[in-house]
Amino acid sequence: MARAAHGYRAGNETLPRLLDGLGVPAVGSGPHGQAAWANAAARALFGGPAEGGPAELMRAWGTWYDADRSPLRGADMPLARVMAGNVLRDLEVMVKPVRAAPRFFLASGRPLGEPGPAGAESVVVLREVTARRRMTQISRCQARVGELLSEPAPVDALLPEVVATIGSALEWAAAEYWTVDGVAGVLRRRFGWDPRDLVPPELPPHLRCDEGLAGRAWRTGGPLWVPDLRARPDSADVAGTAVDWATLRAGLAVPVPSGRTILAIMVLYSDSPEDSGDTRAALLPGIASMIGQFLERRRAERLDTELDESRGEYVNLVSHEVRTPLAVIESYADLLAADPHLGGDQAELLAVMRRSAKSMHAMVDKLLDMAALRAGDRTVDRAPVNLTALCRDAAAAARAAGADVEVDAPADDLIVDGDAARLRRVLDELLPAGGGDAHRVELRLRADGPTITVSRDRPAVPPDAPGAGVPGTALGFTLIRAIVEAHHGHLTADDGSGAVASYTIRLPGRDAAGPPAS
Repeated sequence: MARAAHGYRAGNETLPRLLDGLGVPAVGSGPHGQAAWANAAARALFGGPAEGGPAELMRAWGTWYDADRSPLRGADMPLARVMAGNVLRDLEVMVKPVRAAPRFFLASGRPLGEPGPAGAESVVVLREVTARRRMTQISRCQARVGELLSEPAPVDALLPEVVATIGSALEWAAAEYWTVDGVAGVLRRRFGWDPRDLVPPELPPHLRCDEGLAGRAWRTGGPLWVPDLRARPDSADVAGTAVDWATLRAGLAVPVPSGRTILAIMVLYSDSPEDSGDTRAALLPGIASMIGQFLERRRAERLDTELDESRGEYVNLVSHEVRTPLAVIESYADLLAADPHLGGDQAELLAVMRRSAKSMHAMVDKLLDMAALRAGDRTVDRAPVNLTALCRDAAAAARAAGADVEVDAPADDLIVDGDAARLRRVLDELLPAGGGDAHRVELRLRADGPTITVSRDRPAVPPDAPGAGVPGTALGFTLIRAIVEAHHGHLTADDGSGAVASYTIRLPGRDAAGPPAS
């Protein structure tokens, strides 16, 4: 380096050529700032050197800022500081060229030899860290967006804050958020982030497919990058509207997806021409996907809420509009049955009507009970229950109704915490009310908790699609599952070889506790 410095002082270009071989941008100056130079790598960054002293040389590339975004002037410039005898190591600076995006560098430099009265020959080497800085910005932005999207606030309150975070954290000048109106086939401008009022006011509130930045991104289904809005007005203008982009120079439109469906378009504007290879353009679709997943999750939650509300309305309808007239029918049927002059045929028809009304009443009660359990409006009354005795009693009742039921239960009583009446209802639903087929109820104690298995000579159905495998109706199976889950238990169905259907209920032991099975 000393020999190179001597050669440089002798008036040749040994030092610039040496630094060119290293491939790093460098600038240098002799005493009094004469013979300012920039090597080939530096000229490739910003253009050839300008006339004048070292500060003028570097300022000709654009406006310089320190790490706090304060402008650097005169003696604060890196080369001027080195000429004054300072040694720089990885000084963070930002250069904002007149017609290009900001770039970030770490400046290192030192005087070449001892400074004289007029200063010292100096060299400053610049190491670009723009891509690394962008990656750090995007990583922090992703983390902050993730935090915002996990908050319970309404969507209309969260999305503007998310877009503002993306705009400010990634150093955009302005941003817009357009939602897809699938019915009208247009994009509607929902809100914007424009702290300096740079977005042209003549942009319409809605866009058709292929109109403007947002419309074109909607049509292609992928990000659309316009590095210079002034050079390519056809890429962003709206048909029939001349848009004055003023100080906005570049734009990036990013779809917000949910699977293959586009939910919205996010448009981000820069106040300087940008390079399509900008790291932000490559990584912003990942942030847009986070927003899409958030919107889909909130949509599912809204549908669940609406479903719960509809279920409640349906239960109220059944409770008031069905059970009330049904009670009237049962009352009048009982009055007619008490008539001593009722004929044989009439008595038989009346008996059928009364049985049907009672069956309908029982079904309505099941529906209301199941809905109340699902909604959490009704809970199970927990107390010690002798599960062994409960199964034997249910089997005896089924035999009394004409069914052939076998019970295989341990001799010792098995005690669980639960609602005896509801657990009995589960067994009554699973056991047949009559018939000649052989059925078997097996009760056994396993290490993972009490298990009841009912095996039937009928095809089974999965728990999510109840049907012919359970006596009665699908409503009965749904009620069984609701009761079992209210006991923190689990219900499964196994059709085995196809000839025998088995329904297994697993209940927690008295020492176990946990949330309801999903």
